[in-house]
Amino acid sequence: MNSRHIAGIAIGVLALLCVGLVLSVVYPFSTMESQSTNPAEDRFSGIDSDEYSITASYDGEGGTNIELRDVKSADGERYHLLGTDSNTYEEYQEHEGAPVYQRFLSPDRTYIDHVVDRANDDESLQILEEKQSDETITLILKEERSGVYENSATSESSVFIRSFFVASYAQVEQTDETNTYRPENGWYGTYRITNSSGEVHAEPDTNVVRSANVSFDLTQSAESYAEYLVATVVSDETVTIEIMYDAETENVEVEIPEWAEEARSDQ
Repeated sequence: MNSRHIAGIAIGVLALLCVGLVLSVVYPFSTMESQSTNPAEDRFSGIDSDEYSITASYDGEGGTNIELRDVKSADGERYHLLGTDSNTYEEYQEHEGAPVYQRFLSPDRTYIDHVVDRANDDESLQILEEKQSDETITLILKEERSGVYENSATSESSVFIRSFFVASYAQVEQTDETNTYRPENGWYGTYRITNSSGEVHAEPDTNVVRSANVSFDLTQSAESYAEYLVATVVSDETVTIEIMYDAETENVEVEIPEWAEEARSDQ
């Protein structure tokens, strides 16, 4: 199997965890239009840049929690982290064409063994270290990667951008540099949003999100007020969702993580 697939499996599984809740409530479209019903050119979108620094998190109370840290400097140095409450995947590369150092953290022995098996079948991958402390297994790999690195700023960060689509947003401020939006409470077909707060800051001409910090309570199976009362009082189907996102595209610097520095020095 291609060595890129190992990282892809880790990233893909974690990303799917995030969108599962979102996709379960966005469709069908509703009595109050969410951001996802807007024409494509009017929807929020992620950055598209060769130099970027993205920090994002999605916290679904009692459910899915996921975080992203994705940094790439102008000279090609990269650091990437994607994790949930239990599993974390990281990688570091000094520049394009340099070895890629990967770290997997997980309490799941089956998951780690799966990665090890695939690494053993791939000549471009070298297992540098495997250890266990308390309940966490740490696996560090070195990959000799060729070709151009696929820009992840427009792929994985889009998972977080799409999570905003659950709600509709009212524009509350406009400047030459930024449009500011706030999420709106209301019924959205099969779910209701209440206690919404926070803001999304986007570029005026492109709707590219530069920063956001929003939260709201989402109640499923709530097409009417009676159903909303049943869902909240009887079955407790309300979840509090918090989404944070921040993106920069200028003067980006990458700090090599300690584990990657140690892995390089041991070679």
